[in-house]
Formats: sequence, C-alpha cells, structure tokens
Amino acid sequence: MTVRFIFLVAALTPSIFAAAPKSPDPRIVVELVTETPQIVTPTGLGVDAKGRVIVIESHTHFRPKDYKGPERDRLLMFTMDAKGKAKRSIFYKGLKMGMDVCIGKDGWVYLAERSRILRVRDTDDDGKADKSENVITLKTTGDYPHNGLSGLSFDAKGNLIFGLG
Repeated sequence: MTVRFIFLVAALTPSIFAAAPKSPDPRIVVELVTETPQIVTPTGLGVDAKGRVIVIESHTHFRPKDYKGPERDRLLMFTMDAKGKAKRSIFYKGLKMGMDVCIGKDGWVYLAERSRILRVRDTDDDGKADKSENVITLKTTGDYPHNGLSGLSFDAKGNLIFGLG
C-alpha cells in the first residue's frame, strides 16, 4: 500500500524548500501539488473520494487595508492531469475567515468559518459547489478569528467533531 502526502507551498518567496521533502519509507510518496502564485494563504486541506485536493484559500484573516486579493475566501480544487500537473478551479467562494475543510463520506464538503460550519456539495458534477447548508452557527458579537469555530474532523462513527476557541 502506498500512502501519498500532499503539500502546498504558499509564500512570498519563490520556494521555502531547498529540495522537495522526501520520506525514508518507500511506501510514502510526498508530492508538491501547487505553490504560489496558484495559491496563497491555505488554511485547510482535504482530499475527496475522487482524489481531488480541496483547499481553503484565505483572503479575510487579518486582511491588510491595502490587500489586493479577493474580498472573500475561496475553496480551490486541484485535479491532476495525465502528466501530473495540477489544474486549479474554484469549487466554492464567499467564505469569511475560512478556517478548515473536511470531506465527508457522504460527498459533502464541510467548512469551518469563524462563526459557522457549513457544508457544500456539487450536485451536478461540474466541479463547482451548487448546494450549501448551514450546519452550526455561532451567535456572538466577537470577530477575532481565533475564538470561533475550527478544527473539523469525523470520528469512527461518522460524527462531525469541531473545535471552538
């Protein structure tokens, strides 16, 4: 069995690695899927049942006043072509303070924002989420990103686990 580790590089410099990370275990493959400028400030990553890499690209977390990026966070999807090159598309957009992503066995993509957990789904298989539902909302006057919802995971029974704080 081969285990694949996927990593992304998003930095202001061309590369923070002198060489690609390698595993001493030949069953573990480490692959660079994408790097700047294809992605900036990733805050959560998941891989769906089709092997697509789904990443939150943050543009709202402590956003500087002169920031030129999108007004909202986006959920990017990377698919690999036959030559191993990643193709990027926007799976979902409109998040604010997107903190984490987790792929459910049921095909839903679960997303944590500071004040809510929602789930999105591509119902017509065009590579873009076209259905969304709130799962949990946090009613608070606070807006500091690190005192909200985050840390998504599923337990062995399929229950959604999340962090607060």
